[in-house]
Formats: sequence, structure tokens, C-alpha cells
Amino acid sequence: MNPPPVSTDTATPGSVNMTVGYTDPVIAVAEWPSTTIGWSVQASPGGGAGANLMFQVAMQPGGMIPGGTTPGDDAAASAVDVATRFASIWYQVMQPEPDIKASLATSLNQPAGGDPIDMPVEIDGLRRYVSGCYAFCVAAGKLTAAMADPDTTATLADVVTHYGVDWQALGLAGGERTMDALVVVPTTGLNIPSFAVFVAGGTVSELVHAGLNPASVLADPDNIVLPLNPGVELVVTSAEQAQPQDGLPLSKLAGALNITPASLVTANQTRPALLAPGFVFAAQGVEVEVPAEGEPGADATLKDIAQSFQNNGVPFDTVMAAVANADTPGMFRSDVTLVVDRQIIAAGWTLDDNDTGIETATLAADNIGTLD
Repeated sequence: MNPPPVSTDTATPGSVNMTVGYTDPVIAVAEWPSTTIGWSVQASPGGGAGANLMFQVAMQPGGMIPGGTTPGDDAAASAVDVATRFASIWYQVMQPEPDIKASLATSLNQPAGGDPIDMPVEIDGLRRYVSGCYAFCVAAGKLTAAMADPDTTATLADVVTHYGVDWQALGLAGGERTMDALVVVPTTGLNIPSFAVFVAGGTVSELVHAGLNPASVLADPDNIVLPLNPGVELVVTSAEQAQPQDGLPLSKLAGALNITPASLVTANQTRPALLAPGFVFAAQGVEVEVPAEGEPGADATLKDIAQSFQNNGVPFDTVMAAVANADTPGMFRSDVTLVVDRQIIAAGWTLDDNDTGIETATLAADNIGTLD
């Protein structure tokens, strides 16, 4: 027999008022664990009117992974605790709309004397973020402490094979430990490796140990044949080059000279009489025109243009002022040459085989501080 229906009519004797839907206290994004919040204002795509307010959340895993000299399970309890909190948040954000919604309160366009404006936020991104954080914390909470058994893993190579780690991970995990705490150091000393792993965002100068010449290391026969990172700018011997075509905008001119617009501007920012008379630089509602030939300021430099913007309340440096007008034709005079001191690396380039035409030893000496 089916139970009798419960009436929701408050006027009916014996009725029960019930709250339906998601009823747990809402956990605001600002209260999420191990989470930082950021925002930025960006121009509207396609150059349309208005702007976009971009909202970003990022996980900070510090405290949930072990340090370099601590056991593998040192932070497991903390990770489990954070995972439990993210589980509650996951159940919250996965509720269907309209039970749960996301919005961002902003005062950027708040009416005078009014309340902050609530702007709707797509909740799917927050759902993916919470799911990823929960999965990471659960995995971090399962890390265990493993001690290599000398009877099973007599060498470091055995450790790599037996435990399924790679050499770089093993080195990073033990990087803060003394060598004799990891292995038995023979009385004859250790063999010093003749190679090192290049870390993203690093330079050869940072990679090479004290006592070695970074330029000599980079120019070693084994290194000059290594592939260079495509898209990175290689420092080359500074040289003046003619414009391949008169009137090209900065963006296309830089592309034709195989250098980024920023580097081309930097190399030429203090050279006078490069800019075409009458060319108008525009940024944030301010216009700066290069004076006509024969008038004061006709030989203005790119740095002078940036200073004019700053004097009018636009905090642009030289690169910003020029790149803001990079697609406008006719920035430079037709008869001038431009200094080029960088070249964008193409796929397949090495220090020994590239299109710069510069000696390998010179490239090596000039690029010991080049990132990546």
C-alpha cells in the first residue's frame, strides 16, 4: 500500500512545509582552501565597445606535497584534509541551476551610493577547477614514504628501474640531501657527469657550475649541434639593415627582419630621425604626432614619443607606445636603416647550423644569458 500524500497547502490541517533543493550553507569562493583569486580587465574581443572583467582562481598546492628532504607521506594528512573540504565544495557546485549559481560582485562600475554590481559567472569553469583540486589532493594524500632496499636496489640505476622514477625526478627529490646520505661514497671519489638537464626558463650561465666558462660549455662540439628552442630570440651581432619595403607597419617590418617588434623597438629607441614626419601615435585617447620636417622635434626618437605619452598621463614605455601602433603603416622614414640585434629561432636551428651567418663561437658567447 502506498503511503498517503503529504499536502503542501498551508491552509490544510496536518500539512508540512518542506524546503526543497540544496540547503547546505554556501561556501564562497574566497573561503575555498588553497585557492587564490585574481581578476583583470581586458579589452573587448574584436575591438568592440566596453571591456571584459576576467576572473581567475588558482590552486596553491604548498603544504600538500612533501619537501625535498622530508618523507613522501609528510604532507599526506594535510592533503587528505583539504580533499575532504573540496569534496563538500564539489557537492555544492555540482548542484543544478537555479539551486546554485555563481556571480562576481564588482564596484568597478558601481553607481554612486549604490551597491556593488553582481555579474553572472559561468559555473562550469569552477566545477572543473574543484574537480581537479579534489583529484590532486586525493592523489597527494596517497603518497607514501619509500625507502630503497640496498639488497634490491644496489645502484641508483636500480632505484630508477625498480620504483619507476626518472633520473630528473630522483635528482630533484634528493637535491637538498648530502651525497653520502644517499649513496655510499667510494674512497676514490665520484664520477662527475659531463651533462646537465636544462630547466625551462633557465640560462646556460645558471646551468654551468662555478669554475667553468659558460661560453666554452655552450660552444662545446656536443652542444652546438643540439636543437635550439623555436620561437626564442637568439642574440646576434648588432647590425643595421635596410627596410625590405617602404611604409611597412612595425608588425610586418619586424616579421620581415625576423625579430620581435619589442626587440626591434628596444634596439632603435634612442636613434633620432627614424620616425616619419606626420606619423601619429595613438594610445588611450592621446595622440602624439611626429612634427613635419624642419620643425622642432622632427628628429624625435621612439623614447621621446613615449615620454610625450607619459607627460599626458599615459604610463607607456617605449615598447608599449610603439607596439600599440604596430599595425599602422608608415611609422619609419623610407630611407632609414634599422638596428637588428636578435633573430627568432626557426625549427631545426642549432648554434652550428642556422640562418644568422654568424660564427658559432660568437653566438655561444652572446647567448649565455638567453632564456630557454
